Amino acid sequence: MARILNEQEVQAIIEAEKILIGRGFESEGSTGGANAALVKAYLELNTGIPATVTNILAAVEAMKDRMAWKSSAEVAYNSVFGSLSEIDKGSFAAWWFKQKQVVILGNPGYENAVKLLNWCKGRAVSATVLDQAVSNLAGSRDGLHWTAKRDQIPQGRPARAGDGPPEAFMPKDQHPDQLSGKHRHSLDHDEKKETFATKLDQNEAKWKEMSEAKLASGSHHSMRILREVFELGANGSQSWANTFRQLAEIVKNQSRV
Repeated sequence: MARILNEQEVQAIIEAEKILIGRGFESEGSTGGANAALVKAYLELNTGIPATVTNILAAVEAMKDRMAWKSSAEVAYNSVFGSLSEIDKGSFAAWWFKQKQVVILGNPGYENAVKLLNWCKGRAVSATVLDQAVSNLAGSRDGLHWTAKRDQIPQGRPARAGDGPPEAFMPKDQHPDQLSGKHRHSLDHDEKKETFATKLDQNEAKWKEMSEAKLASGSHHSMRILREVFELGANGSQSWANTFRQLAEIVKNQSRV
């Protein structure tokens, strides 16, 4: 017989989940479903143990090696991005996918986003302000992760041999480099995008521009899946026309929730 939780236990599970998400616990997609299944199994097998916040956190700690977790870089990004106003989120997203100088994928991308948004604190986020952030951070010791193919960055700084290739960013089920159930080498992934981009005709280029605008209009809660769909167009897996239609459908459905 399935365990029947009382109201206090349900609230405890909700509170524990909030705490765990803040620590990087994966709660969405297939990996999030697998994590939830482990917690559910614990509750079903331990009916004599009250489902309190403390007990749930302790159970997850004991099972943490069997669970999926976000990287510390992604946790930091979610915290910083989540603190922005909706206007600033949209401004950042629109600039992020148009600029070609800093890596936007994987942990390097998360780290770039956090550094740029932290620099912007106290300012309204805009393309101008973000370009200034790139210029200022370019010479800092901490620095940014640069794309391999950039020509130069603001203030005329040339590409350097030590800047390194792009790596993978932004959501997984979270991570686009895990789409189709397999990892793709980050450099191959970027080169595929470069090759595909050079072959865009004017019509596809317009669909790409519309896709970028639609991506920027998404809510924080739907941004993960929007980025995954956008990535399918960026890496050439599907046309920008199909990408735009899928993005539009997701945005339309989010407005009904």
